[in-house]
Amino acid sequence: METKINHIHISELNAQLVSLTIDKIEKFANRNLYQLKDWDNVSNITPSQISSGIINLSKRKKKRLASMIKGIEISPTLKRVNVFLHFIMKNVVGSELRSKLILSEKEVTIQKKREEYKLQLEKVKQAYVDYKTEKGNFYKLRLGK
Repeated sequence: METKINHIHISELNAQLVSLTIDKIEKFANRNLYQLKDWDNVSNITPSQISSGIINLSKRKKKRLASMIKGIEISPTLKRVNVFLHFIMKNVVGSELRSKLILSEKEVTIQKKREEYKLQLEKVKQAYVDYKTEKGNFYKLRLGK
């Protein structure tokens, strides 16, 4: 059973911790069937690049990195993971290349179908309102005579 990280001090930040977090991200993506977009950019990062990048970070950025790692350890989300990957590529490695997690094809398809469903439902509701206004009291008046 893995131990949970309670607090990460900035002096404890190292390449191994970042590499473990990247491995957890990859497991998270595979478990939730997310797509790894441009993952080669992340997998090609060497521990020496990470170490030198962490040394060159300001204290504030080190705190942010520690906070991001802790957040991903506690409960990884799509947003947290993408923010972490962006931070690593931009601030630690200093690269213009980016990589991120995106939704699976199935989820994208489901979301598109949901949007279509909502549009069709609005059309049905509008048609029902038009029907009710056209009908009005016609049948009530007709049966009343």
